[in-house]
Amino acid sequence: MQILSSLKRYTKDLLVYGLGNILSFLLPVAFLPIFTNILCQEDYGLSASFLALTQIFIVVISVGSVSAVSRGFYEDWDKDEFGSYIFNGLLINAASLLIMLFFVLMLANLFSQDSSWFFITVFAVISGFLITIKDYKHKIWNLEKKSTAYAVFQNCLTFSLYFLTLILILFVFPDWRSRVYGFLIANLLFAILSLIFLLKENKPNISFEIGKIKSLLSFGAPLLLHGLGIALLASADKLLLSSLENLSSVGVLAVATAIAGIMSIPIIAVDLTLNPRIQELLKNHSVQSYLTIRKLSYLTFLTYVMSGIVLYSITPIIFKYFIGSDFQSSKDFVGYLIIGQIFYGMYRFYVRPIFFSKKTLLVTLSTFLSGILSLVIMYFLILSLQATGAAIGTMIGYFVACMMAMVFAKKANPSWKF
Repeated sequence: MQILSSLKRYTKDLLVYGLGNILSFLLPVAFLPIFTNILCQEDYGLSASFLALTQIFIVVISVGSVSAVSRGFYEDWDKDEFGSYIFNGLLINAASLLIMLFFVLMLANLFSQDSSWFFITVFAVISGFLITIKDYKHKIWNLEKKSTAYAVFQNCLTFSLYFLTLILILFVFPDWRSRVYGFLIANLLFAILSLIFLLKENKPNISFEIGKIKSLLSFGAPLLLHGLGIALLASADKLLLSSLENLSSVGVLAVATAIAGIMSIPIIAVDLTLNPRIQELLKNHSVQSYLTIRKLSYLTFLTYVMSGIVLYSITPIIFKYFIGSDFQSSKDFVGYLIIGQIFYGMYRFYVRPIFFSKKTLLVTLSTFLSGILSLVIMYFLILSLQATGAAIGTMIGYFVACMMAMVFAKKANPSWKF
């Protein structure tokens, strides 16, 4: 009976998280017919560059505070102490926002040739802050196993983002600004909503505590390079292409990335379902727990491979009926990016035990080194293969990150036998 009860709970959460992320990863594909027929390749490339910069600024502004608070959720603290931890994390984020805006404004003269790059950089900084604030309550819902709240919040955010973008692109700005402004406004609204839920349910305790700041930074600061490594793996292809080739190439690659991004539906659903369970298994420190985690890793890999095969098999249909003629060459990159997504999914699995052990330096080594290696490989591949080289470089980067995370997971948890 206990096994059936656990299986039922796993299945429910898997379905809820899966359905909860469908909009997040299907809407970008559903809107491709509009984007690829209204926006030119350069506009699509510029909006993709904005999203890539946002990923980088999320890392810098968060300074690992959201991850630190997530880990603090499992400490034996009362509500006031945990609330104080959250509040001091928010203070770190506010300070990081001001520092980043100061540096961007100081370097404003670098954008004198093209003011659009200045605006998307400022908006990327602000968006990075808003997403960080939103993530606190969103991730706590996952740890509290409130899968429905998590999924509804995610769906509403995604729907609002694309609805606003659609209104703007059809009636106001038929260019890159529609995607940037729609993204910024939606994340502002949901950052405020997330704060309201955070204040109501977790009650951040307004108290500046040096000890809490040090604790947050000691856990989160080593994750800064880790986050930059992840951002490099996800964004270096677009940023390098924009500098070595042109924004048209970025736009073409971005369409392939959106289609391969459908893989995130099973990846995020499985990851969010297993995350609290893996944390509980690791807390037991038993041989049986590690055996269970090993079995879950095999099942997870099989799920991702099967999902990748299905997605790749329907890719020609997606391009035939949904993608504009200017972006048809994107289909050449989808296979490489799907394989990269499979390795990224397994990286997320293996990195959980490292986070729980608090050996965040190992997390940093696995992602930052693989991100730098990917950047170097991608540079030379782009010079010879253009956008194809960027896609292959991304795939290699995720493979290296997965392998390093698997090795370090074993090092952080010696009782774990693969």
